[in-house]
Formats: sequence, structure tokens, C-alpha cells
Amino acid sequence: MTVPYNSYIHTVTFAGFFNLLLKWNGSVYKLLWRTMLIYAIIYALIAVIYHLCLTRDFKILFERMFDYFNMFQENIPVSFVLGFYVSCIVGRWWEQFNALPHPTRLAIYVTSHIRGTDDRTRLVRRTIMRYACLGYVLTMVTVCGPAKKRFPTYKHMIKAGIHSLISGFMLSSEGKILDNLITHFNKYYVPFVWASTLVAQARKDNMIKDDFAYHCLLDELNFLRRKCQMILNYDWINIPLVYTQVATMAVYIFFVSCLISRQHIPVYTDTGEMIVPLFTFLQFLFYMGWLKVAEELINPFGEDDDDFEINPMIDKNFKVGYMIVDEMHGACPSLVKDQYWDTTDVQMPYTEAALPFYKDPGLLGSANLVEYFFCLVLFLEALFYKVNNFVACLCCSFESLMFGRNE
Repeated sequence: MTVPYNSYIHTVTFAGFFNLLLKWNGSVYKLLWRTMLIYAIIYALIAVIYHLCLTRDFKILFERMFDYFNMFQENIPVSFVLGFYVSCIVGRWWEQFNALPHPTRLAIYVTSHIRGTDDRTRLVRRTIMRYACLGYVLTMVTVCGPAKKRFPTYKHMIKAGIHSLISGFMLSSEGKILDNLITHFNKYYVPFVWASTLVAQARKDNMIKDDFAYHCLLDELNFLRRKCQMILNYDWINIPLVYTQVATMAVYIFFVSCLISRQHIPVYTDTGEMIVPLFTFLQFLFYMGWLKVAEELINPFGEDDDDFEINPMIDKNFKVGYMIVDEMHGACPSLVKDQYWDTTDVQMPYTEAALPFYKDPGLLGSANLVEYFFCLVLFLEALFYKVNNFVACLCCSFESLMFGRNE
């Protein structure tokens, strides 16, 4: 899944980025080694056939094909098509990541607005969070392969795992309601409806003290539902197929033509092509790797190295949500005076390792620096003027003294 490497490049060092070239997971080598091996084998087979198997007439025909491909293959705008295509894919990939719902804010609202330690209030808080997480799970099993493998049916949201452990996302009665709900559309919104009904009942029972808190909870539930709908929209509306086809065809047709145009032909000594076309293989590595990036990121809910870690996110949302609305409910450290209570001139501590990074935090702005520089220039100009006048007066006095003596 996701391959983190920021810890290796937190500071620019000599050959720091070269260490990343040695990584295997998520690397271009892992994506391309099979494709490049097949390409090299086909290239070698064509070379062997040309040099050892073809008659003179067929060699002449092959050389004409060589001329033709070598003349026109650069007309394929590989860089332009591929660059724009990959930029669209990467932008869409990042937007999908930002569209993933995180119910932590809902949990904070729930524990803030639904106060109480009795079993009924506690049950309401936990159930609202469970329904929010269930709506997230129902969305993910629609678009994400690993999540679908984990929860292939509603029964697996009740009990899952190799030992049929309790999953905790859904009760048996709730699973029956979903099964009996006849609709041709995705049912991801049903748990959000249940949660909003619970919020309305909590307001009626005075667990929620005012309408403002009631609307805050409803708005946050609708915000999470919109996030889930956005994920479904991305799954429904893809990058236009024609653009994917154009980019893929441009790359593959270009390198198929290179199988002939980059061959080592003895009569064409001015081409500069070696028996082993090193730069052709490097070009294959860069262009095909560029295309593989798009192929990997076009659907980030799969099982590739750089796809989103949806199952761990499901676990995190469920555990953190329960912890906030239940275990942490009402828990807060005692109010005590802080260490800087009696002073306004706070001297913030630094460790010895952090001292080289200390800077004066006063952000005066660049205009102040310009003003300081301008004042410095004026001061130097005035100083120069005074020194110049002093030297002139000194010279005049010296001349008067000398002329006076001569007279």
C-alpha cells in the first residue's frame, strides 16, 4: 500500500535522494521490470532475426522500414500527451484523498453537545458514532477492493474474521433492516439517516441542550454524508476513456516503432546507435514509468503500493470515535496555573540539538527591512556628505596656511 519515505529526506544531504533509488516497494523497478524484460527480449529477437535469418531481399525491406520509422516516429507527441494525462491523474488522486471522510470532528461535537454519564446517554453517543463509521464502511466496500474482501456481505459487518469475531459495525437487527430495504441505489446513506434520527430524539429528550448544538450535529452528519457521496462520484465519473486510450496508444506505438528504428544496422553507421540501445531502454524506463504512475493512481482504492490504506483508516475511525465519545467523555486535566503565569516575557526552552534552529520570532515584515535599509543608506549618505565637507574645509585651511606662509 502507501510507501512513506519522508523520514529519509527530512534534510537535504549529499546523495540523500540517491538512497531512494535503492528502494524496491513502490519503485519504478518493481512496476516495470517485467515489461522491460519482455521489451528487451523482443528487441533481441528482432536483432537476431535480422542479422542471422533474413535473406538480402528481406534485409533491404527491413532497412526501408527502419528508415520510415526512424523518420516519422518523433511525430508522436508522447511527452505532451503523457505529461498532461499524468497531471490530470495525480490531481484527481489527491482530490480523492482529500475527499475521504474522517468522523473525528463529529466525535468531538457529539461528546461536547450530548453530555451525561448514564447508560442511555452513553448509548446514544456510541451509536451515533457507530452509524457514522458504518456509513463510511458501506461507502468503501462499494469502491475499494481490500474493503470489499474484508466485508463482502452485511453479515461480515456483524461478525468477521477467521474466527467469526464480532465486527462491531452493525447489529443483526440492523443488518435485517438493510437487507429488507428494497432499492436499486447504494444504501450508504441509511446509517446517516439513523444517526440523524437519534440526534433528533436526543434533542427531544433534552440530552442536547439547545437548537444550535442540534444543528451542529446535523450539519456534521450531512458533511460526512457528502464526503461519502463525493467518493462514490469519483468512482462513477472517471477520466474520459478516450484520453486514457490516446495516452496508452501513444506510448505503446512509439516503443513498438523503436523496436525497428533503434536496431543496429551496419550500413547506417551515422545513426550512433549501439548494438545494445542503452538510451532507448532509458527512454522506455522514463516514458513507460510515467505511464505506469497514471495506471497505478487512476484508481487509488485498489491493492497497488501507492493506493490508500482504507482498512487501517476504517479501524482508526472506529477506535478513535469510540474513545472520544465514551472513554474521554468528561475527562479533562485539572485547571492549574501554567509555568508562565507571573510573566509576560516568556523564554521558550530549546534543547541543545534544537539551538542551531533558534530564530528571533519577531515577524516584522519585509517592508520594515526595506525601511531599515533605506534609513541606513540615508545615514551613510549624510555621513559621507559631512566627511566630504570636513575634508574640504581642512584642505582650504591647509591651503590658506601654506599661502600665508609664502607671502
